Amino acid sequence: MQVLFTRITHLAFIFILVFLIYKRAPDFINHFKAEGAYAPHFKVEKISGEMIDSDNLRKPLILIFWATWCGPCQLELSRINQMILTKKIPQDGVLAISIQEDNSIVERIRTERNYKFNIALDRDGSIAKLFKINSTPSIIFIEKNTKIKWMSAGLSPLLEIRISNFLQSH
Repeated sequence: MQVLFTRITHLAFIFILVFLIYKRAPDFINHFKAEGAYAPHFKVEKISGEMIDSDNLRKPLILIFWATWCGPCQLELSRINQMILTKKIPQDGVLAISIQEDNSIVERIRTERNYKFNIALDRDGSIAKLFKINSTPSIIFIEKNTKIKWMSAGLSPLLEIRISNFLQSH
């Protein structure tokens, strides 16, 4: 009986592992291909109404695709916000793009959570499609020459170290 239980447990573990790899493989492949490539050109509207044109960004940028309802997004954005509040990273070096959400909801969440970084709206999801974003949070480090240095989806345990290293190298 113990041997049967052990085999079933191992098979279940293998099944779950294969399933996770199958579901996440497209993201890993897209991220690997994107690193070192130039970021696609985009124009996005900040919640203040100001337009941002990626051609005019001449400094390193941490670009985050997120959603107000996303728990992991809240965690990652809180960590980044804390880095801004403690002056570890510049406020204008971060752009968080909310995907297909209403301006009033995003503004309410920004106020409630006291986010200090720039927030923009991808109203129709077209910018997320340019970057082949399939999940939130997705974080992209864009160098001042507009090349993608690093791209990740989901929680990143080493995010603060990665951000510090990225910004110190510029």
